[in-house]
Amino acid sequence: MSAIIDTIEYEDGVVAEISHDEFCESPIKHDDAVEIVVLSRRYSDPAEGRLGSTGSEVEQWRKDNAADWFTINLWAYDHSGVVYRASDDNPFTVDRDWDTAQAGIVALKRSEFGKGDLSDAEMAEHASRIADEYSDWAAGNCYAFVLKDADGSEVAEGNGLIGREALEAAAADAARQHLSTRDVRATTP
Repeated sequence: MSAIIDTIEYEDGVVAEISHDEFCESPIKHDDAVEIVVLSRRYSDPAEGRLGSTGSEVEQWRKDNAADWFTINLWAYDHSGVVYRASDDNPFTVDRDWDTAQAGIVALKRSEFGKGDLSDAEMAEHASRIADEYSDWAAGNCYAFVLKDADGSEVAEGNGLIGREALEAAAADAARQHLSTRDVRATTP
């Protein structure tokens, strides 16, 4: 495990030791229903050119596949790192003239979301969440934790957690499970 970057304390001396997860895979790597295209010289294209490698090729792909795939623009705010957001229009309000631009698209295979009958607004919500998670991953916000009991014994662990919110939820869930299991064992004759 990497160096500990933070700790989260729970009741009865239970502690989660947090580290960066350097081996965390892209959240869309094995998902055939999601494509993210990034057209940039500075950042890699997760779609690896499957949807096109120029703006005009990607736009042609969008037209050719509109019946089966929902697409929405992917915007980037590139300033001391990059943040991605999915939206029809530029969602960033700062540095619009200098540090934000359309970076590509998010494409979702319609048949794989809901029962294949979601509205474009519902698909846009899915795309937004996926772009946010991809953005966290691309920024290196990937975590692992080791949960330790009051005596320092390792009682649980988790890795591949993208974003601080996912980390905190997984560690808290592990702590709750450990504490409830321990409490049940302590009261069982």
